[in-house]
Amino acid sequence: MKPCDQFAANRLMFPLKEFGRPSTFVTGGLDPADERAELLVMLEQQSAPVMVIVADHAPPSSKAEMEAMTKSPEVQVAHLPGSLGMAEELGDAIAPTILPFLQEGIAPAGSQLSS
Repeated sequence: MKPCDQFAANRLMFPLKEFGRPSTFVTGGLDPADERAELLVMLEQQSAPVMVIVADHAPPSSKAEMEAMTKSPEVQVAHLPGSLGMAEELGDAIAPTILPFLQEGIAPAGSQLSS
């Protein structure tokens, strides 16, 4: 088993061992805000560039939260066909999606980055 496969397996098993539920049902513990309005205010105050990847097959309530974050004109948005486990499902699609965003964020003013 490759190290990345082992990491994904361990990540998925942790909530089951700790909380007795699969990871898809352990939510909210890492959220920086309790309410959508609070999160949107935090997002508007963010000085760093922000990108939101919307999981097109996420549960409706989760997708609604993602879509709410995309309403800010400062937020760069991408849509991918994944669900809440998108990092494990679509890692190969996420990387090329975020790479230009990351390169733009680290490029010195006026420089050109090649891929």
